[in-house]
Amino acid sequence: MAQQSVRVLALRHIMCEYLGAFERLFEEGGARITYVDTAAGGELPRSHDSYDLLAILGGPMSVNDPDAWLAAEKQFVREAVERGKTTLGLCLGAQMIATSFGARVAPGERKEVGFMDIDVGDAAASDPLLKSFARPHQMVYQLHQEGFELPPGAVRLASSALYPNQAYRIGQRCWGMQFHVEIDRPMLLEWIREYWGDPATLPAGSYARVMLKQADERLPQLERLAGAVATDILKIARGEDA
Repeated sequence: MAQQSVRVLALRHIMCEYLGAFERLFEEGGARITYVDTAAGGELPRSHDSYDLLAILGGPMSVNDPDAWLAAEKQFVREAVERGKTTLGLCLGAQMIATSFGARVAPGERKEVGFMDIDVGDAAASDPLLKSFARPHQMVYQLHQEGFELPPGAVRLASSALYPNQAYRIGQRCWGMQFHVEIDRPMLLEWIREYWGDPATLPAGSYARVMLKQADERLPQLERLAGAVATDILKIARGEDA
């Protein structure tokens, strides 16, 4: 019997922060992806019945900004979680879920940027989505300067010294990840161009050039992890045991 096709709705806030490796992995898993560019005026679906998996992506803005589209997206996200939709928030998306349930989001002591380890808690071992993460430490990619409090009733799954809430779960079908496992080389290059400049013209010792050198060793590890996460969240969206 053919697998059920999962309808993925991805809320995108800047063109360079898309699904990354998840895009290919979801499509290989038979999913159909629809992007809505909410910050650019894209309209949210009127019904939560039009998709199976909601992915809320990253972006350089703050969830505390007064823009009308942010208020509408927060309401949409909260409704999705309350209706039991399979939901994954990445970076800004994790903050979006948190603030939609009343949790505080605020700037941290300093930015987390680049490839670095997070501390993976014992609760992750039995978590349907984070069970593939290495314990006690997992290498991920970070690009943020704000953090969040845990939403009420959420289970903390990962942390770091600077930002104690790195990953959490609400109920059984909603996850927030402050970090990125979906990063691949094409998207990393786009981020460097967007946030630091043309990689070809950056000084040899610049942070972005060092990060690109690190990527040769570290991206293959993250792509394997992204594959496990993508497989599991598609199963969850189909109502299968992950």
